[in-house]
Amino acid sequence: DALRAAGVVRSPVEGLPVSVKDLFDVGGDVTLAGSKALASEPPATRDAPAVARLRAAGAVILGRTSMVEFAFGGIGTNPHFGTPANPHDRGTGRIPGGSSSGAAVAVADGLCVMGLGSDTRGSV
Repeated sequence: DALRAAGVVRSPVEGLPVSVKDLFDVGGDVTLAGSKALASEPPATRDAPAVARLRAAGAVILGRTSMVEFAFGGIGTNPHFGTPANPHDRGTGRIPGGSSSGAAVAVADGLCVMGLGSDTRGSV
């Protein structure tokens, strides 16, 4: 924050908060891909290339976001870990849509300025 305020910015994402879809490896974390079936897997030994590039550019990785199980679905629901509430209509429980639903909701709610997601079959 101090560097950005002083006008020292090495990259467009330096110092900015970013969320990561639970489909991408984050070193030290178990990548669940939205499924309880992977809960007993060992933690990732390193970051996925996209995560590593974000870190190298100075992005601040805030955490993982919810997703459709194994990214196979376009409506944004997850029966195991819950479905992120659509920030534009929480009152009626509308779904957020997309397999990267957690990333979209995190950005829409202002928790981060960017969410790393994926597009398996047209969900983004």
